[in-house]
Amino acid sequence: MTENNPEENSQKKFNPLMPLYFAIILALGVGIGYYFTFNANFSGLNTALNKKSDGNKINNLLDYIEQQYVDTVNRTQLENKTITSMLKSLDPHSDFIPAADFSAVNEPLEGNFDGVGIEFNIINDTIRVINPIIGGPSEKLGIKAGDKLIKVEGKNITGKKVTSKDVFDKLRGKSGSIVNVSILRAGIKKPIEFKITRGKIPLYSL
Repeated sequence: MTENNPEENSQKKFNPLMPLYFAIILALGVGIGYYFTFNANFSGLNTALNKKSDGNKINNLLDYIEQQYVDTVNRTQLENKTITSMLKSLDPHSDFIPAADFSAVNEPLEGNFDGVGIEFNIINDTIRVINPIIGGPSEKLGIKAGDKLIKVEGKNITGKKVTSKDVFDKLRGKSGSIVNVSILRAGIKKPIEFKITRGKIPLYSL
């Protein structure tokens, strides 16, 4: 009569490839789950963008992002960036002024304007002088159209986060006060330093 050895039976039953099989099955499960999740999200996005009820793809996309994106989003910022991008694709003169910046932009039209006297635009995250206002402090010092404003009071003022409001806040001030700026000019390697005395900016009616 043969005696059964439990250890031998256990060794016979154990398959050394079994952990590999489990790993493959687990990987396949994760991959299939990701595939279906991705397709479900893509399908949901496609449906959101092609709603026939209102035809407003921008709002539909923003609604979808708010509902499905993993982090909290600022809808107003997304809307402003979308509008700005669309207008920039038209021509250099088309621009969008967010509500937070509108009062500052409109201020010169209301006859209340102390500052350095430049017209500027933000192009590729850099502040570029469009024109120095004739008779203003900047024009008298020799600041020219095309100059790039890179620093105010020694602090960098370029990059994606810079806004028109930031520029207004740093350059405007009481008449007679001084602001130091660094400017890059085409054909000159080193920045040019200007000490500008703010003043009343002359406005001309057409």
